[in-house]
Amino acid sequence: MYRKITFAIAVSFAMISSAAEQADTVKVIKNPNNVVITENPKGVRIDVTGNEADSVYHYSYESHHSSDTKVSTRQSEERALDWNIEIPFRHDDKGHLKPEKKYSFDLSTSGLYIGWGWNNVDKAFPDFRDNIGHEYEVGILNLLALGFNARGNRLTLGFGMEYRRYHIRHFNLDRTPENVVVMTDFPEGSTKSNANVKAFSLQFPLIYHRYLPKRWSVMAGGIMNVNTGCRLSTEYSLDGRDYSVQMRHLQKRDVTFDVIGGIQYNGLGMYVRYRPQGLFKDGYGPKMSTISMGFGIAF
Repeated sequence: MYRKITFAIAVSFAMISSAAEQADTVKVIKNPNNVVITENPKGVRIDVTGNEADSVYHYSYESHHSSDTKVSTRQSEERALDWNIEIPFRHDDKGHLKPEKKYSFDLSTSGLYIGWGWNNVDKAFPDFRDNIGHEYEVGILNLLALGFNARGNRLTLGFGMEYRRYHIRHFNLDRTPENVVVMTDFPEGSTKSNANVKAFSLQFPLIYHRYLPKRWSVMAGGIMNVNTGCRLSTEYSLDGRDYSVQMRHLQKRDVTFDVIGGIQYNGLGMYVRYRPQGLFKDGYGPKMSTISMGFGIAF
């Protein structure tokens, strides 16, 4: 967020006790480009260049002390944490993708991505191991994230959403009366067959970012997934009719944890994500882990 800065110079000095008190001199300059204050035993000089309306503007002020004047001065400087709404793709004058202040908090929205993955299924499930295809995923890593920025480093804690699909080749999906996911044959003579496992998750990523020169950055962190939905979806055609079957209320894991890492340039990035935990509870579906990769915007 661009901040408007109002610079006020107030100079007052007291002469000897017998002299009359002089009025303050106040000069207000909005959004100065550069301010130089020079102080020495003889006095103070203030030079201001540029303002919000004129980049070549110049203002100069000098105050000299007489030899018999008693002068008391006080200097203070504060650097406070401030809150901003962070805009993706914002860069500084040197092309660095990072906030303006050395220390700050902000709220941001970022991380729209799409990717695909490879599934490693446990040998105890040979049918799934031989016939499971790629995993496809789409989501937004941070619908809203709280970020802390410090000297080119950034830590974000966010909330996002994800949809992913696991494709099954050649076979249908079904479940037993005990709610165990199994693979079966499609009806004889059916065509246009398609079977998938679909999952929906809320995700809570904790991500560390390191900003590099020339608009590059890297990121790594962990993600907690709250799996809110999981269903089997099968479609096929038979005797000129199309069939679609959706099976819900599967025995999924409610919470899983992933790790993610990536690199980006100018807000466009590539990531790798590892899911070590299977989607289903033990004994209710294939045990598998997934490594996915994809592309995203403004991680």
